[in-house]
Order: sequence, then structure tokens, then C-alpha cells
Amino acid sequence: RPGDTAARIALAQLLKEDGKSAEAAELIVGLRDGLPASAYLVAAKIAIEFAENSSDAAALSAAERYLQRIEGTAGFETQIALWSGRLHEAAGRHAAAFESFRAAEQRIPPDSGADHLAVVLGLARSALATDQAPLALATLEAGLERHPASTDLLIALSRAALQADLGDRALQAARQAAELSPRSIPA
Repeated sequence: RPGDTAARIALAQLLKEDGKSAEAAELIVGLRDGLPASAYLVAAKIAIEFAENSSDAAALSAAERYLQRIEGTAGFETQIALWSGRLHEAAGRHAAAFESFRAAEQRIPPDSGADHLAVVLGLARSALATDQAPLALATLEAGLERHPASTDLLIALSRAALQADLGDRALQAARQAAELSPRSIPA
């Protein structure tokens, strides 16, 4: 029944926000056909975020089905590309993740701060996972021009610089992150 599906999605969102991502993912794994694109996107996000932390095959499969169902839906292209990148990344398909993040980057509106940041970080992670540290560094440096106060970018830059054997740049980025937020540096 339609109301049941809406309730499942709403409950899954609440559970996810409450830190119960496994329970949230369980609720959205078997959604029926014929739902609005926005419902499938929400369900895909929940499943992907759970799979990123658990490598749950059922969640990855559900997310892939939901993204396929909304593929080509006008107005969702950027989100589909962004979340496809995260799906591929969670599944260990880093080259495909890079291509999806690249597609999202080309479609993203100039005023999309959080989405742009997510795309930059995804591109950098994918580049690093495919042994392209110079590309990751360039991507992160360019991202800092738009997000100079992002500790996430600075931490990613520090890690990428370490992978590229650029210890001084890694230290500089780590210090910048610590200045912005002393608790941002992982232990």
C-alpha cells in the first residue's frame, strides 16, 4: 500500500538520523515499483550510506536498483551521478566511481556548496584508490579555492600529499585543518 511505503521511508530516515543505519537499510531494501523518483533517491542514499560502513551486498544491490529506476529523470541527474559515484566507491569499483563523480562535477550548479564538496572529495578518493595521487592533489587544491574552510578537504589533502610523498604539504594541510578545528584531526 502506498501509505505503508511512505511510512517505511520516513521511518528509515528517522532511524538513519538516530544512528540506526542497519535498521534503516532493512526497511528500504524491498521497495515496490512505481514510487516517485524522490522516494527511490532517499532509499538509495540510505542504502549507500549503510553499505559504505558495512559492505552489505543487499544494501548495495537495492541502491543500484533504485538509482537505475530513476535514471534519466529530469532534475535528478546530478544527484544520480553523485550517489552512483558513492555506490561504485562502496562496491570497490573506483574507476567507475571516478567517472560518476566526474559526471556529477560537470552537472553541478555553482551554488551547490555541500554537493560540490562531496563531489570533490569523491573524485579525490577515487583518484587515490586508482593510484592517481597527483590528480587527487590537484582536485583537492582546486576544491580548496571554493571551500577554504573545509577541514574535510584539508584532511583529504594531507592524506593525498602523504601518498604522493609530499610530507611538507601533508603537514601544512594538517596544521591548517587543526587551526580551523582542533577536533578535526583523526587520532
